[in-house]
Amino acid sequence: MMVSRNIAWSAEALLAVSLGLQAAGLIGVAGLSTTAAVGLGVVTFAAGAGLTTLARPYLVQAAFAVEHAGVVNGHLARAQPLARAAGPIAASAAAGLASHTIVVARLGLGLGALAWSVRRLHGRDASVGVVDRL
Repeated sequence: MMVSRNIAWSAEALLAVSLGLQAAGLIGVAGLSTTAAVGLGVVTFAAGAGLTTLARPYLVQAAFAVEHAGVVNGHLARAQPLARAAGPIAASAAAGLASHTIVVARLGLGLGALAWSVRRLHGRDASVGVVDRL
């Protein structure tokens, strides 16, 4: 007999886990030297990025209410390709000033701090006034 369990995650928990996985993956890539370990870091980062993609509609709806979710998701969908294209270019330019290891580690630490902040801000309404500016 199979037991089914429904686990309801809050939007903040999904976002924190997603950012945490991405942070762990980047820090792992920056700090590890074996091919298998770096591969594990890449897979961990990819799992977090995939979770973000899957959870984004729920996160937006939870933060901005159902009435505004379409507009906000539209703005995010318009900006997201630009950010995804500019990110590696900016990281490569930064690596010209420091090593790739330092850049990747700092990005990982930044994502980790962001994940911590999301959990810390749980319950506060961060969307106040944002929808009115869109």
